[in-house]
Amino acid sequence: MEDVVIPTSNPVQTVVAPRPKGHAPSRPPGTVKNFFFMMPFALIILVQAFFLGRLLGTYTTFPIFTIHSYMTIAAIAMLMLVMQVLMRSIIYSTLFGCLLVGGMFHVWFGDFWNPVLQNFREVLTILESAWSKKNVPYPILMAGILTALLGLTAILNFFCSLIVKYFFEIVFGTEWSDGRRQAYLTSIILLLGIHFGFSAWYARQAGAERILWKAPSIYNPLEEYLVRIPSAGMFGPGFVWNYDPAEISVIEQPGGRCLRSRPSGAILPAPTWTRVAQPFVATEKGLTFFDRDLLTETMQCPWPATFPGLPDLTKPAAGDGEAGPPPQVVPILLRPDVSADHILVMFDYGVWGAVSPKSGRFLWARPVDSPTRFNRLFLEEFLLSAYVLRLGDLLCFSCNNGRIAALKADTGDLVWEYNHSEAKYSGKGQRAFLSSGKGYLLAAFPSGSIVALNPAGGGVVHEARSVEWHPTTPAAFADGDVTFLSADGHLIRAELDGGRGKIKFLVAENRLPFMPVPLDLTAGFVAYRDSLFAISSATREVSPILQVPRRIFATNPVIEDPLLYIGTQDGWVICLHSRSYHEKWRVHVGGELAEDALAVTDEGLLVRTRSGSVYLIRKTAQ
Repeated sequence: MEDVVIPTSNPVQTVVAPRPKGHAPSRPPGTVKNFFFMMPFALIILVQAFFLGRLLGTYTTFPIFTIHSYMTIAAIAMLMLVMQVLMRSIIYSTLFGCLLVGGMFHVWFGDFWNPVLQNFREVLTILESAWSKKNVPYPILMAGILTALLGLTAILNFFCSLIVKYFFEIVFGTEWSDGRRQAYLTSIILLLGIHFGFSAWYARQAGAERILWKAPSIYNPLEEYLVRIPSAGMFGPGFVWNYDPAEISVIEQPGGRCLRSRPSGAILPAPTWTRVAQPFVATEKGLTFFDRDLLTETMQCPWPATFPGLPDLTKPAAGDGEAGPPPQVVPILLRPDVSADHILVMFDYGVWGAVSPKSGRFLWARPVDSPTRFNRLFLEEFLLSAYVLRLGDLLCFSCNNGRIAALKADTGDLVWEYNHSEAKYSGKGQRAFLSSGKGYLLAAFPSGSIVALNPAGGGVVHEARSVEWHPTTPAAFADGDVTFLSADGHLIRAELDGGRGKIKFLVAENRLPFMPVPLDLTAGFVAYRDSLFAISSATREVSPILQVPRRIFATNPVIEDPLLYIGTQDGWVICLHSRSYHEKWRVHVGGELAEDALAVTDEGLLVRTRSGSVYLIRKTAQ
């Protein structure tokens, strides 16, 4: 019997055993949970960031003209980007950048948080005051700059980490939007490698074995980072005295031991280094002299109350109203480096005075320059430029409107004065740069004249003139020729009698404002940017003898035959032979150097940074 297929609406279906379910991949914790899970690793990374910032702060203060500063900033920015890629956390990445910058600020300024927080609290008051007075005091300006830099660092890191985080989420998936344990461990190892690697490289390159001792100092007050404050160094047999507005300290030269410190109250800027017999400080009441150990005050020299010969500044000019109150003639700077027997004090309204360092008394104080108020923001040129010169028993002053006055050094009596035919240059009164040579007083006028005066009576002995000359340095005299640097960057050598040119060499091409040009034209050396040039009198050639790529020469050459010392803006001190030009050594002192930062003593080479740190370097060739 055949089988008959019976159709049905409910066919029998084969029973198939269900597949066993596998384990679903575990999803990583969300952003909030991951933030807390990674917190122990993140805290280690943030601590590393702070100490890495401190290490970078000891290496550089980022001088504005040095190309190496911009390279370091680019490297720091690249490191921040790498850490954002690894951590992928907006909060931790932003804190990393802020702590890295904060570590550098802590090395430079110490406790900088209080001024920054004060700026945050009083930002509206500061802005209103600045707008009404059209002036911002330097302390507030510097605190505002620090606040702006920290805020800018936080904002840039925030937006950059935001972009990085969501880039990973879009490209690789949601589970990649947060950094994981392996990434944080990699960050810790990377920062450790950078820290120890940079420390080892810096220790090998810095030449620290030549530093006999150091007395570190921070930028205090904050505005010292921007401007010169009443802070300087003095040295004598066996001792170094270092002071700022807060205190003065004495350091033993052989060993570098700080014997003691005491409050100073300094108010007047002075040259960076001065050789003295005993230390002194200019305070609000006058000059205060100390013994060599700073144990006691030995002398007090109060500021003069009256100035004989000063014109009556209270009288109104023609067409003006009533006379105003009498102006205060206050001291504004010290020049103890001009004469070993006198401490020169520059007062406002063109008054100069001389104090005897032996008796501690004013020898004289009288008006010398034009009776006008000086701009306190541009006093540095009176500290570094040759506007005052000691020549025999005369003190020669370069005054406004092309005038030169020669006074008796001990009495202040006017011996003679010279008035140049061109009182003004570029619409304002000009001052001559003073120097001496072969018994002459040489005056280099920016209008284009080099005048040789007889010190006995102030008569003109020689005069060289050219419309192409615009001297910006004192003229160096040698073999009947004068050498100087012109405003257009040319080094010029010409005959003093007649002005026939012998050398015209472009040294400082396209010089920017405030770009340093260290030089010693008497010895025949000039530097610009990363090149040091030697001037040959025999061949009349100017040739480069040393280059430091991506750095800027800043300190004037200091020569102790047969060695020459010169420093860069970012803290490298270089020694080379002054005749063969072979480099002997270089040392890094970890700070920014000014034009007068170097001084040679019997014990070694003294170096003072702009923050007030003092170093003594072994000056031998080996």
